[in-house]
Amino acid sequence: MFPFIKFNVTKLVFRQYREVFVRCSSYSWPKEAKSPESLPSSESSTPPLSPSPPSQLSSPHVSSGASDDSADLGSWDSRPEADLNCHFNEGAFLSMLIARLENLPYQAHEINLQATALVSRLALLPHPHLHEWLLNPLLKINSGCHTIYLALCNAAHEMEAQVPAIPDFQRKLSNTRKILLGGAEDETIPKLKVGEEEIRMLESVIVLEEFCKELAAIAFVKYHYSS
Repeated sequence: MFPFIKFNVTKLVFRQYREVFVRCSSYSWPKEAKSPESLPSSESSTPPLSPSPPSQLSSPHVSSGASDDSADLGSWDSRPEADLNCHFNEGAFLSMLIARLENLPYQAHEINLQATALVSRLALLPHPHLHEWLLNPLLKINSGCHTIYLALCNAAHEMEAQVPAIPDFQRKLSNTRKILLGGAEDETIPKLKVGEEEIRMLESVIVLEEFCKELAAIAFVKYHYSS
């Protein structure tokens, strides 16, 4: 489904998801994203998540330790219609994260790393509403609502507008990536002059690229487990 995901990254995310799943197994979280008004009275009290964590990633149908109820998790990739009568307020914390993600091109590299790391940890949580809001780009939303997907799109559009102004962009991006990975600049090419604003933009492009890969890996692992 996601051929561009490196398997080692997916394995790391899988281990992280197992740990998070075990820690959250006693919480009475719903198994699929439904509004409280749409639930029958008999479903208003949802049993906790199954305490059995995902055990492997090789098979596309991983046992969740539950019976037919595990099929309900398949609704995570559904496309619900937006409810025009409801207004969603993401709260101060999530609003701050959205603002940080939209401002990726203009923030310090350390802030970008912290913001994306927080969102990644939230995306690992096995809560269907949080999963839909963080990882479903097809989620129908009302006008004025904000999502992580829209924030990343805005950041990407801003980078796309700024990148043409950077000369030798591809070479500078390659060198910046090597430096961030703890390597040295390529000595086979002439020394490139890079200003502070260019460095910040190059670092933010790399952060966005790697962050999208990580979110895709998280979505892949959760889809594997819920199937």
